[in-house]
Amino acid sequence: MDTFDNANIASLSIPGQFVKDMAVELIKKQLHLFVFSDHVPLEDEIYLKNLALENNVLFMGPEAGTSILNGTVFGFGNRVRKGSVGIIGASGTGIQESSTMIDLFGEGISHGIGVGGRDLRNDIGGMMTLKAMEIFENDPNTKAVLLVSKPVEDDIRNKIINKINNFSKKNYVLCLVGDNENREDSARIKFSKSIQTSVLKILKSLDDNVYKKANDAVRNQVNDSIKLAESLSKDLNDEQKFVRGFFAGGTLCYESKIILEQMIGKVYSNLRSDDEYSVKGNVPSKENTLIDFGEEEFTSARPHPIIDPLLRKNRILEDANDPNVGVIIIDIICGINAAKNTMAFHAETIKKAIQTAKEQGRKLSVFAYICGTEKDVSENELELLTDSGAKLFTSNALMSFAAALVVDKSDENLIKKIRAEFLEGELF
Repeated sequence: MDTFDNANIASLSIPGQFVKDMAVELIKKQLHLFVFSDHVPLEDEIYLKNLALENNVLFMGPEAGTSILNGTVFGFGNRVRKGSVGIIGASGTGIQESSTMIDLFGEGISHGIGVGGRDLRNDIGGMMTLKAMEIFENDPNTKAVLLVSKPVEDDIRNKIINKINNFSKKNYVLCLVGDNENREDSARIKFSKSIQTSVLKILKSLDDNVYKKANDAVRNQVNDSIKLAESLSKDLNDEQKFVRGFFAGGTLCYESKIILEQMIGKVYSNLRSDDEYSVKGNVPSKENTLIDFGEEEFTSARPHPIIDPLLRKNRILEDANDPNVGVIIIDIICGINAAKNTMAFHAETIKKAIQTAKEQGRKLSVFAYICGTEKDVSENELELLTDSGAKLFTSNALMSFAAALVVDKSDENLIKKIRAEFLEGELF
């Protein structure tokens, strides 16, 4: 281990059962750790995070898909500009979408710290989330902090809020995706139910002119998407009532589930915990179904779907044969460590899916959210996708909203509610 004497961070991507022994040695050398590995026993994670705190280092993970430290990407990430927003993410794609959207609107990030999907559970207590908050509080380049996570238990949320209220000098946006509570914003803390609205709120806390420009762009995109959905819905026959979604990003899949359930009813998913609508990812779809191909059932002994999208390709083509499907939605994660030629690969898949439905006398819509910056994706690659027949979206929330409108025209009050909570962050 002498070769690490001049380093201050290490990255681990090994089978989860072997993480503890190696991590202990690295932490005791005062190295921050980025742990991509999954299948790490919970008791090991608790032990290692306590040890990391004792040694004043970060333990990012396990299952930390993304961290961006001083512009260097660990795991999956995108070529985003440097700026004044600090991001804390329980998952990788939450950091990826928020950082790429911040870049799209002209701002940048100081660092993105992935803490792992279990960090905000009660049994871990947000140890690394709170540590990351302390780091951002002491970082002169960070002006505002965005926390992205699925909803958390009351004790953890209150612990975070109390720490901000009592110790923070910076503004925070807490993006608890799909949180069913309507929480009041304060001067110091803003709440958001989607990644898109969290980005708008963080921009508003930094620069009102940048925010207004971004919000105008979002409103135009929302209006265009409503018109697109109205047009595409006319092409469906009476049997095409359902949406199918196949994701590489777990947070994005979860966000889509929340939006679709508010607009078109219950969704079957391998992310659910309740019995009635919980399904294994490899069983055939039924009605509205969303599958996260990044779940452990798919990643045991094989690469993550961002690296190897073959399983997802097969599922897209399988569901293109279902006469009840009106829209298929997917995320395409671009950037560092993503599959080589991922855009061309997905373009070929989408073209074949649309052609399959056409041969059976149906028009199938395929929507794709592209998670990447202009430095990650070329215009030629985007043209490959549009030429395949895909409709492209600048956010996952907007894609999900439009897909719901295609299969089930919502009333104006519901559209207004979704726009405010998941797309624009405020009533218009």
